[in-house]
Amino acid sequence: IRIREDYCEIYCGACRNRTCSVSNNILTTDDYQIMEVFLVLKFTWTNPVFREWNIYKLSNETDIELVRVSVSGIPSADDVRFRPGKFYLRKLGVKDITGYNVESPSLKVEERDITYALGPEKLTVRYLSDSSVNSAVANDYVRKSEDNLQQIAIVSSIPTRQLSFHVEDHTFKGKGKLRSLAFAGLKVENLNAKMFDNMLNLKLLILNHVTLKDLSFLESNVLRQTLKDIIINTEDEVDLQGFSPFSKLETIEVDRYIPSKNLTAFICRTGDEICVFRVGTNGIPCPSRCKCLYNRNNREFEINCSQVSLFVVPSLPVPIAGTTSLLLQGNYLTKLPRTTLRGYNNVKRLNVSQNELTSLSVRQLPADLDDLDISNNQIGSLDTEVLEYVANLTHFKQFGNKWTFYCDELHLLEFRWSKMKTIRILKDNFYPILEIMDKTTAGAAAFLIEFFELHPDKLYYEADEDAIVTSMGSGEIYVNLKLMEDLHRLMWIFSAEYDEMIMYHLNAPCPYRCECCVDRESGQFIINCREMYLEFYPILPNSIQFNTTLMLDGNELTKLSEPPFLVMPGHASIQQLHVQNSRLTEFPHHLLPENLTYLDLRNNSLKTLDDDIVGFMRFREGITEIKLAGNPWESDCSTKSFLSFLREREPEEYATSLNRSDVISSGECPEACICCLDQSSNERSIVIDCRSKGLLEVPPLPTPTLPADLVFLDIRNNGISVLSDRTREFFDNKMNSSQLELLLSGNPWSCGCEQLDFLEFVKRQAKYIGDTSLVVCADSGQPLIEIEENDICPSAFIYYATLAASMLVVASSINVFICFRQPILIWFYEHEICLSLAARRDLDQDKRYDAFLAFCHKDEELIEEFVQRLEQGKHKFRLCFYLRDWLVGAPIPECISQSVKDSRRIIILMTDNFLKSSWGRLEFRLALHATSKDRCKRLIVVLYPDVKNFDDLDSELRTYMVLNTYLDRNNPNFWNKLIYSMP
Repeated sequence: IRIREDYCEIYCGACRNRTCSVSNNILTTDDYQIMEVFLVLKFTWTNPVFREWNIYKLSNETDIELVRVSVSGIPSADDVRFRPGKFYLRKLGVKDITGYNVESPSLKVEERDITYALGPEKLTVRYLSDSSVNSAVANDYVRKSEDNLQQIAIVSSIPTRQLSFHVEDHTFKGKGKLRSLAFAGLKVENLNAKMFDNMLNLKLLILNHVTLKDLSFLESNVLRQTLKDIIINTEDEVDLQGFSPFSKLETIEVDRYIPSKNLTAFICRTGDEICVFRVGTNGIPCPSRCKCLYNRNNREFEINCSQVSLFVVPSLPVPIAGTTSLLLQGNYLTKLPRTTLRGYNNVKRLNVSQNELTSLSVRQLPADLDDLDISNNQIGSLDTEVLEYVANLTHFKQFGNKWTFYCDELHLLEFRWSKMKTIRILKDNFYPILEIMDKTTAGAAAFLIEFFELHPDKLYYEADEDAIVTSMGSGEIYVNLKLMEDLHRLMWIFSAEYDEMIMYHLNAPCPYRCECCVDRESGQFIINCREMYLEFYPILPNSIQFNTTLMLDGNELTKLSEPPFLVMPGHASIQQLHVQNSRLTEFPHHLLPENLTYLDLRNNSLKTLDDDIVGFMRFREGITEIKLAGNPWESDCSTKSFLSFLREREPEEYATSLNRSDVISSGECPEACICCLDQSSNERSIVIDCRSKGLLEVPPLPTPTLPADLVFLDIRNNGISVLSDRTREFFDNKMNSSQLELLLSGNPWSCGCEQLDFLEFVKRQAKYIGDTSLVVCADSGQPLIEIEENDICPSAFIYYATLAASMLVVASSINVFICFRQPILIWFYEHEICLSLAARRDLDQDKRYDAFLAFCHKDEELIEEFVQRLEQGKHKFRLCFYLRDWLVGAPIPECISQSVKDSRRIIILMTDNFLKSSWGRLEFRLALHATSKDRCKRLIVVLYPDVKNFDDLDSELRTYMVLNTYLDRNNPNFWNKLIYSMP
């Protein structure tokens, strides 16, 4: 506050006998001094004799910032200057402040929460010394205070002796808003029932260390109807029977008393937070063998019936105040009572852990329950009504029950899934886990700790897993999913999860990100971990005594040999194991269940299986079905045992592995033998193993593939009568580039009409055949260079001439069509000509969308033109893209997979942002895998000009881009080509 410059001018007026000055913002007059110290305005009367009220508005500022006004220097409490705060505030021009106090040698008054219009809400009158005027001044001060008062305290600060306060009849008249009235350290006189007639809102009455003539004031009907709490500490014992008519009284704080059995109020001793309970408002006392206590700090009424051998729940008291907690753990309860049991429906917190409960019903659960603990019972399932009830609880604990979920009980599966989204780590394990996470992934601890909070009961830290996964945007979801998998592995190692959900069939939690349920029809226990981007094999720590199917299709199981997951009892219990499309590069023998009946390893990255697995599968022939297709099996001789097994079980896969070798084809390998490549030395060689096959003669052997860098070949003087088409084509290519010299003489060459191609070859490549004149027919001895076509095919000249001409015309037409096929068909399609030829056949008529648009979130502006051209254009295609068609809250990986399945085409908008996005690459891979076996080309890649190369893609995706065509966005005919590619 800044004191106005003309204050002294106003103060003095025309007088000459007064002095007034303002220095350093301190106002000094003949009568008083005013100064501000840390937002406290100190007003000190310096003249012991009051002359007049010469106090004026202190400042011209409109908003004066003050916390408190303090008035002192008054010589006596009965001095006219000892006034309520509203008087001084109006004189000084101060409006709302927090506090005001006025002080004399014998009396001090403090006002709090003051407003200019209504006055204070709280008033304290404090005796500082003994004075005959104190009582009268205090009564007058209270009486003159505004009726806005809600709290009044009249206390003594003299501990050595008790001073008197005589309550006058009209002191509290008009104080209808008063909620609290306190007397402390005084001898209170004339306190009677009539004084409370206007106190219709009084809730708290404090009589602390006071002397009272009697307790007749308790006969006030107003007090009996309104009072909730009373503190009464006197020299005499208090007969609590006098409080029986107080219908709303909750607590009585008293040290010396005569008890009353039928009192519903709680009895508390000074300083104790726990209070004694007598009887409930429903007339029921505390049940036998139980303890009933009230905590007035947290207002909780606890009925503790733990470990008292109860078989049924007794009737319960309803307390006058507080929330009821019922503790029933450690008994023999087989069921809970219905809510009609007296007092039971009033319970807010229910603990029935460690009993023998087998089921729950909403008719057994109190209507307004906040906290339910059913841990360590025998409950295996919950119905829909109970799950809806539990979902609205503040706290629910179920650890120790063993759950059985059927696969058609979607409400239970969703309940478990939603529960698993909240990560709960026990407090003592939290920081050790983060420390290890930081060692394996730099910065992981600092990142994760931002999401976890210590639960109010201080037992565990918790976080929302979805919030963590999506915190860095869609581009980092894949990375965060891997981080979460590492975190849950460590939680299992440390046994750090709070309130684990134990599955009956596993005697352990369902593996992370998996769904566990029983197929009701077959009785098969299914662990479904499909398409969850898992790197590690699921944790199955206990032996499983049930027919079990483990589904791991569509994951990224690249870490099967890392401890501590080498051997687990649960792995050996699996009967059906599905591991399709999971990027397996190995399949260790220890993961092979001993009772396996079905194994699906299709479409992985396996190159071989070790001999132990082959031996196991041979042993279980006819018992275990195995699927091996779609892997890049190697035909190396070091895996001969597996190759033999592969040829028996999957002959097409064996043939593919040989064809992939580029040395020998599957058709050239004798049927009864095993062919493989020996790569133990620098030069590769073919091994044909026909041992122990029961052969009576040497089978036809393959012709080895000729070296690619061959420049001279001498095959003279052998028994060769013909050259295969493949060999002749190889010779032709080498000779056309002047890279091969060939010697052929001394062989019995066949010269029939069917060898006409060989005859033409010899004539065409005569200059590269060093002994052309010596190459003769076996039957005639005539040199091949001298033989004409008519000599060996005399009747075919005219026929072949005509056929050649016809074929030439047809071939030319086909070549033209092939070279310009797409532009021709696009032109037909645009002009609606020959639509039966131009229109594309589509094999997916039942799919929901025509195309799924996959793009990076940074390229959202590109979508508008595709919507306008494809959805709003002539052909009216139906598009799917995440901005519009994905469900809010659904897991993003599932949305991607479902969108690919529901769409006839997948359009990849290949921009530089897309290449740099981990999530974009994941969409590309899903689309590629989903379309790899389609008969029509569903994947359409649109390449934007900002893409310079494909180095940011992994090898699989980069290979696809190099070996396949795509649509250039800058091509003038782009939209016509795209529309033609649509279904």
